[in-house]
Amino acid sequence: MKLKYILHFVVLFFSSFLYGNTLVFLHGTTSSENLKINSFSRAAILTETLDNEAPVITLLGGSNFSINNNETYTDPGFTVTDNIDNNLAANVTISGTVDTSIPGTYTLTYDVTDTAGNPAIQKTRTVTVVDTVAPIITLLGDNPLLMNQGGTYTEPNATAVDHPGISYTSAIVIAGSVNVNVAGTYFITYNVNDSSGNSATQKVRTVNVLDTEAPVITLAGTSPVSVNQGATYTDAGATATDNVDGNISANITATSTVDTSAAGTYTVTYNVADAAGNTALALVRIVNVLDTEAPVITLSGTSPVSVNQGATYTDANATAADNVDGNISANITATS
Repeated sequence: MKLKYILHFVVLFFSSFLYGNTLVFLHGTTSSENLKINSFSRAAILTETLDNEAPVITLLGGSNFSINNNETYTDPGFTVTDNIDNNLAANVTISGTVDTSIPGTYTLTYDVTDTAGNPAIQKTRTVTVVDTVAPIITLLGDNPLLMNQGGTYTEPNATAVDHPGISYTSAIVIAGSVNVNVAGTYFITYNVNDSSGNSATQKVRTVNVLDTEAPVITLAGTSPVSVNQGATYTDAGATATDNVDGNISANITATSTVDTSAAGTYTVTYNVADAAGNTALALVRIVNVLDTEAPVITLSGTSPVSVNQGATYTDANATAADNVDGNISANITATS
């Protein structure tokens, strides 16, 4: 107990003690004439409850939270209770960030202190950003792809990109084969997984191996060729080769307009198709039928012939025959 003397010997006194969680203040006055501890002319008792209890943070939605890559994160929230303060939610501080564009684990920390300075037990929420986005495969080159039978297949390849712009091209698994020597349809598959195990949608390239190359015809002999009118024409023929079927000369068709009975220009046309139906470029031989044989004159009568001087000479004439024109005796001119 504290005693203090002031003017006129009026005593002011103060005292305090703790009763449970309640702090009791005692103060009063007495005169110098009545100075006894239990004798007051005026006294009052004041009480104040001490706040030594921390607020409590409760996380809504749990302390572990999972969200898909690139989705918008919205915090589930929290509540705060305190034995004295009723509105501490606005005072809560949240530290930490969540970047949903990058898969991974993020930590958010929640803190608050009441007006008496009691700090709450810190709460943390673990937010896991899960990569659920698969890479995208893009085929390069044609699809379907057409190639000649017997040619060389060169893989056009593909690209694979995962969000946000991460390349997985080198991780693409290409499966399937193409037999360029056998016409048919072949399939090449493309697959890839990202580091989170997300599988891209498989892409398939269709490769059609076809015999699209036409055979080639080569003439035997020469062109143009000349033949005597009236003679028998024997064609020299041609050969044909194909990239797949090989020698197909036996399949050549020759169409001839040659008529050796009449002089003129004629053609022999050669064509062929391979087993795939590819038609060769037609070749044409020019055949010129010419009358190159001279007519033959045959004298009528004898030669030499004798005639008397002064007598009249009557020529026996001659005949003329041609391999083409026949008897052309009438066309003979005699010069005497």
